[in-house]
Amino acid sequence: MTLTLTSEQKATLERLYASSRDNTVAHDIVYLADMTPAAVEKLVARWKAFDDAQVQQPADMLRQVQRFIKDCCHGRYAVDTRVLHAFTAALLYIVNPFDVIPDATPKIGVLDDVYVLNLALNEYGEELNTYIRFTEETLSDK
Repeated sequence: MTLTLTSEQKATLERLYASSRDNTVAHDIVYLADMTPAAVEKLVARWKAFDDAQVQQPADMLRQVQRFIKDCCHGRYAVDTRVLHAFTAALLYIVNPFDVIPDATPKIGVLDDVYVLNLALNEYGEELNTYIRFTEETLSDK
């Protein structure tokens, strides 16, 4: 059984994401760039433990998004600021405990987080894929 958000919840999340994306500041980017690997893995594990493929499948993207933000923040990868702000807004929503649907809500607690990540991926997923290819090529050259 696939769980879904209501149209009202989706509209609320779209407004929150757009507002956050358009108002991201340097402090937000640095905060996410400095996340510990353990904090990121805790998020990934929470999504992977969820009994729904629509949550489990994008879990690995959380790692990529955080690395992307970190590499952009530290000057290792250059990207248009709109792209950086979009992924920053999505990850900020995900790590923030004050969600439209609290994470502790049984069966649906992370659906809003997944939806917000998908908003950023739908908008700038190709740019993230370019970054992933860049890091794979860079690592394979060493």
